[in-house]
Amino acid sequence: MQLVARYNYALDFGEPEAWAETFTPDGSIEVPPGRFTGKAALVEFARNFQRDFGGTRHWTNNLLLDGNGDSARLRCYLWLIRNGTGATIWTGHYDDVLVKLPAGWRFLARRVKTP
Repeated sequence: MQLVARYNYALDFGEPEAWAETFTPDGSIEVPPGRFTGKAALVEFARNFQRDFGGTRHWTNNLLLDGNGDSARLRCYLWLIRNGTGATIWTGHYDDVLVKLPAGWRFLARRVKTP
């Protein structure tokens, strides 16, 4: 839950470097319209997200976690809303692969799926 919260806060408050640090160095996110892999691509994605969707908030719930202590699969619902108005921008769910590094849990792969 801490990893998901760090991801959400960093993306919502315009901290591309901190957001990219929630991933492994070779981590990736797959969202429409594509897949972004590695720190440089992730930072660029987060900067573009702020440009296009600044002022939004990520709400995630119904977290389902299955793992073995070193790796895990996480699934949860996503609701992206406009801050202030509450207007829905996006709904869907995440399907994630997590790994435990010396610095803590990180996303190896994060995939956004729409309904």
